This record gives sequence, C-alpha cells and structure tokens, in this order.
Amino acid sequence: MNTKFSPPPSALVHDKFRFCHTSSENAAEFLKLAIDPLRNGVPVPDPLATFLADAIEIAMEKETQKEKIKTLSDELYLSANNTRAKGDWLVVGEDFEEQFEAEIVRRRRNGEKKKGAQTQIKKAIAKKYSISKSLAREHWIYWKKAMVEYRKILDEEDDV
Repeated sequence: MNTKFSPPPSALVHDKFRFCHTSSENAAEFLKLAIDPLRNGVPVPDPLATFLADAIEIAMEKETQKEKIKTLSDELYLSANNTRAKGDWLVVGEDFEEQFEAEIVRRRRNGEKKKGAQTQIKKAIAKKYSISKSLAREHWIYWKKAMVEYRKILDEEDDV
C-alpha cells in the first residue's frame, strides 16, 4: 500500500458526483477518480465507492452476459441514453444564480451595463450541462421560485 498517496479531496468527488448523470463525459471524469485509490490500495471515497458497488451489483443480477454489459454501462452513465436526465434543476439553477450574480458584480466593478449578462450565463450553463439555453433558464427560474418557498418555510419555522 502506498502511504504517500492521498485520495482525491471529498469536495472534488462530491462535485463530480453531482454531474455524472448529465453526460457520459462527466460520468467518465467521475469514474477516473477511482483509478489512483484502487491502484494504490487505499479506500475509494464515497459516494464513488457506493456508486461503483451499486452499479456492479445491479449489473451482475442480470442473466445474460450481454444484459450484464449493457446494464453496467447504463448504471455507470456511460451509455448513450436518450432518457438521460437533462441537468438537475437544483444544481443547474444554483450554478446559474452564482454565475449570474458574479457576472453582475464584475460588470458593475468594470462600469459595464448589466444588459446581456443573462444571455452570456445562459450560453455557458447550457454548454456546461449539455442542455438547451431555454432549459438552463427554466431551471434557474424554477430554482429561484423554490428558494422563495424554502425561505418562507424557514421563516415560518422561526416564528414557531
């Protein structure tokens, strides 16, 4: 066992995990995080270890070799799958909001107009999550509405 090796930081693993379902490229980036820990005889960090174990377990329950291979590929999000989730509204919306706010601050600091910031962020988010610009905006709007409702719930709990 290589004692000088340290596994990838937990924050990196969790960040990659949040996006692994959005594309086969993101899934591959997430799975690559297991390579060094496995080679160096150190534990694979969660949620990667659980993700791998679950995928293997589900695939090995299939009867034929062909079904096992297809299922493993699907469970690891490596298959081209037309039903793949198109970005998690919570993840996309939060990322959109953070980038939008940062862009507004940057523009104010540089004396630039705010106009066009939303379009710029929409394009970047759409590309990052492999979704349409309109879906990126819809996720952002849904996220903002959810945050309003969430804050109302927190305020009501504080009043009790």
